[in-house]
Amino acid sequence: MGWSLTRLAQSGSQQASKASFGKLDPASGDVREFTLPDPAARDPHTPVFDQKGVLWFTVIGGNMLGRLDPATGEIKLIPSPTAHSLPYGLLVNSQGIPFFAEFGSNKIARVDPATLKI
Repeated sequence: MGWSLTRLAQSGSQQASKASFGKLDPASGDVREFTLPDPAARDPHTPVFDQKGVLWFTVIGGNMLGRLDPATGEIKLIPSPTAHSLPYGLLVNSQGIPFFAEFGSNKIARVDPATLKI
């Protein structure tokens, strides 16, 4: 299965866009889209899977960290407690703990995968 970041244009007078992830099934050609639930969640970056198959990503334009459970399609967006931190770059360590750079504040942060607390 292939994954990609996409941007969906909305129709109508509002020319806003919504960020989403797409999952391609190469056998059937079907694409399943996972749209981020908050319109403030712009510019998702750095998708990384943890050891349980959960997809973690940063949302630099929304000052958030995201979590997508591919099995259920549930997306959780976690606001960064640091204002204007510009989350960008992510890795998951061998214990399954995501760490990310707060590019706008020169900090490194981590999130507890059980509580989703940064």
